[in-house]
Amino acid sequence: MTLPPFDAPSPDQPRADHPSAHEPPATLPRSARSRAFFVAILAAAATSGAVLGFGIRAGTPSRAFNAIAALVIGDRARGVWGWDRVVTPVGITLLVTVMLCWGFVFARLAGGARGWRLIAIAAGIGLAAWMLSTAAFAQLGEPTRVMGPGQLAGLHFVLAVTLAVGMRLALGGPAHDE
Repeated sequence: MTLPPFDAPSPDQPRADHPSAHEPPATLPRSARSRAFFVAILAAAATSGAVLGFGIRAGTPSRAFNAIAALVIGDRARGVWGWDRVVTPVGITLLVTVMLCWGFVFARLAGGARGWRLIAIAAGIGLAAWMLSTAAFAQLGEPTRVMGPGQLAGLHFVLAVTLAVGMRLALGGPAHDE
């Protein structure tokens, strides 16, 4: 019985000259649809966390979500500071839905973009989202009393960074650049 050479690959690893040895690991999404879902969900999670963080810092974790809910349900959400079984879930759902939409728009526009083009598209989406949010909140007034202009800008900065980083992760990162 002869033993294989010391540097021989194990049976569960492909040989170096095999085509599958050079493929990126299949742990991240590869299709356009799965990349879009990955980026959109990441953006929704990051921005929801940022809004929750703003609320915790102010001592009222639900308040920011309740103010967002005022965009849809109006007076029912105004002045609600704590958890409300109707208002707070509406605010969370509205924020997550809007951020999912921005994530899908970004994924559609960015496609397989990398580098400065990816950053520019993410910054453009963040800027467009900030402008539309500022205009919507100005009509209502409620969210701007809860989240100031700096927090709104910070929220959309988080959105832009998360979109760019999420797409970069979904595309496979710098180790797989071709």
